[in-house]
Amino acid sequence: AVVRTTDPVRFADAGIDPEALLYTEIQSALRAAVETFEAEALLTARAELADRLLGPVTVAAEAQGRTVQRLAVKDFAFPAEMKRALGAVVRARKE
Repeated sequence: AVVRTTDPVRFADAGIDPEALLYTEIQSALRAAVETFEAEALLTARAELADRLLGPVTVAAEAQGRTVQRLAVKDFAFPAEMKRALGAVVRARKE
C-alpha cells in the first residue's frame, strides 16, 4: 500500500510504530478477504482482492491521519502443502 500522511498530529498520536500498526491491519484485512475466495480463484483475482482490501485499509490509515493512494496485491506465497494440493487439483482436472 502507498499511503500519504494527511494529518501529522493524528499520525504522531497513532502509536509508537504507525507503520507496523498499518501493516498489521493490512495483514488482518488480507486474511479476511482471502477466506472469501477458493484457492484457485486467488490466482486470478488479484485486482478483486485489492478492491476488497481497500475499504478496511483505508479506515485503518485514516485513523492514523493518512490516506491510501494505491493498494495492489502483487503476488501470493502459498504454503508448500497448499501448493501440492492445488497441483493435484489441476492434474485431476486435466485427466
